[in-house]
Amino acid sequence: MTIYDLLLFAHVSGAIAMVTGIGVWLFGALALRRVGRVEQVRAIVGPMLAGGNVVVGSVILLAAAGIGMALLVWGWRTGWIDVSAISVVLLGLIGPFVLEPRMRAIEREALATPDGPLPATLAARLHDPVIATGLQTMLAGLFGIVFLMTNKPGVEQSVVAMAIAVALGVVSGLPYWLAARLRRVLC
Repeated sequence: MTIYDLLLFAHVSGAIAMVTGIGVWLFGALALRRVGRVEQVRAIVGPMLAGGNVVVGSVILLAAAGIGMALLVWGWRTGWIDVSAISVVLLGLIGPFVLEPRMRAIEREALATPDGPLPATLAARLHDPVIATGLQTMLAGLFGIVFLMTNKPGVEQSVVAMAIAVALGVVSGLPYWLAARLRRVLC
């Protein structure tokens, strides 16, 4: 067993943990869209925020092992590595700057609201299309990065692959935007 083998194991383990954490966020976000009571929101938001901690830890493991492998074997003049590294950074910004503030706002409002039916303001937060679109874009981007790691294309093809992956993530969020618009019209 070589150092590269250990780094590869750590890198793949970080990727698995990241997808797990994002999965918790995604399934939690979908569950929140179906709740009818404040106490249900509280029960779901806690594990979702813990899933965020898993994502942060996994990003650190994934990045450290990836940098180690790049330095040890591949180098930084490899197109797919450069595009993957930039993509991880850009996709990673969605969590703390887009999703986390919205989830914390949901948590604060749910904690400040007595048990019972959802008030309109909390219901609106639960149906925020930015949350689902952001999560789906992160997940699609991760699949794009896995494509780069397994196929190792040149820089141009890597950029195209990531653009397609992110576009698919954004487009997959369109039904949430349409549903939010419909909710505003009907309410």
